[in-house]
Amino acid sequence: MRQTVKLSAMLMRGYLVCLLAFSTAAYAAGPDSTTVIGVNEDLADGARALQMGDFEAGIRLTIAGLKVETSPRDRASGLSNLCAGYTAAKQYAEAIDSCNQSLRIDAENWQAYNNRALAYLGNGEIEAAKRDLAEGLRLNPDSSKLLQVAERIEARQRPPPLAIDE
Repeated sequence: MRQTVKLSAMLMRGYLVCLLAFSTAAYAAGPDSTTVIGVNEDLADGARALQMGDFEAGIRLTIAGLKVETSPRDRASGLSNLCAGYTAAKQYAEAIDSCNQSLRIDAENWQAYNNRALAYLGNGEIEAAKRDLAEGLRLNPDSSKLLQVAERIEARQRPPPLAIDE
């Protein structure tokens, strides 16, 4: 059982790193990450740190980047990245709050629904995770990332295998 939990945690971390590699490359780390006076280095550096699996630095840098005035799109992406970082750090309440903020800015951001579904799943809120998954799939039905979340939710709902003494 202990090995299963450890493996599950490792898979969740690996999945989040892959998710961040996709979402941050498309948003926060690109040339569109600008403020009134130029590129938001903290958001870009935070995205890179999250991609590398350095969740503490990624969270810290993303928070710093969000303190600077930035476009609504970059703010929504930064908050979604923050959600993913908090989820990886198992700070689910903070993750859900960050995704809620992101979705208030951009209700069409399928990645924020994906990230919040993972936070809900980590927090044991299966029905909420399923609702976010459904909304994410409505927005991006071809997303392989959302399909991976669907598999994780399904696996979480299966009863654990029985241990049989031989």
